[in-house]
Amino acid sequence: MVMIIETTDDFIRLLRENEEFRAAARRELLTEELLELPNEFRKFKTETEQRFDGIDQRFDGIDRSLDAMDDRFDDIDRRLDDMDDRFDGVDRRFDGIDRRLDDMRGYLLEGKMPTRLRQRIARAFGLRRPKTLWMAEHYVQPPSTAEEFNDRKELALDNGDISDEEESRLEDTDMVMRARNADGQTVYIAVEASGVIGSRDIDRARDSAKILTKMYGEDSIPAVYGFTIDDNQVRQASATDELAEVHIFLESERF
Repeated sequence: MVMIIETTDDFIRLLRENEEFRAAARRELLTEELLELPNEFRKFKTETEQRFDGIDQRFDGIDRSLDAMDDRFDDIDRRLDDMDDRFDGVDRRFDGIDRRLDDMRGYLLEGKMPTRLRQRIARAFGLRRPKTLWMAEHYVQPPSTAEEFNDRKELALDNGDISDEEESRLEDTDMVMRARNADGQTVYIAVEASGVIGSRDIDRARDSAKILTKMYGEDSIPAVYGFTIDDNQVRQASATDELAEVHIFLESERF
């Protein structure tokens, strides 16, 4: 096929209309490397996209692995929290057991009050001739001291010095002592005993001491005796403007 080119327009028209002419012109005008460049670019683009797809898939896998690890750590945290709760429960149980044991051991205190505690109280306050007048759970020896105490209660009750409720409080007082101070004056001591000394024990000791003062007209000292006492009760036992100090005696010798 003969193609006549006389003008620039003829050349451009042939490039546009004749594919064979256009390809021949390209081969003449461009090097082989330039001609292959579009194909190489398409190949590079395809390979790059495939690589990025692979990287995305790997990152997706890493994200899933990290999510799985987070789930595992969350599960571990939940298990540790559950273990903490269980240990807290065990601690509470042991605390309860300790307190129950102290309460049980409180019965052992009763046997020590008329001898061991009596002497400790006498030394603590510089008292002479300490004597146990009354123990709520035991009839003190010799019986005459308990009879003397009961007779004095009955007289105070008949005279209106104490009420029926106050008489009952004295009867429930764990131990009542009598001694003489350095000036030779008679002093009475009201003692409440408990394995774990509580607020009620402190209140009872104070009440009993007040009633003894009303009954005998002499000074009285409130005291508590036990194995353990919490800080709140220690503060409660302290003296105030209205309340006398309740003296604490522990078998642990902490005070």
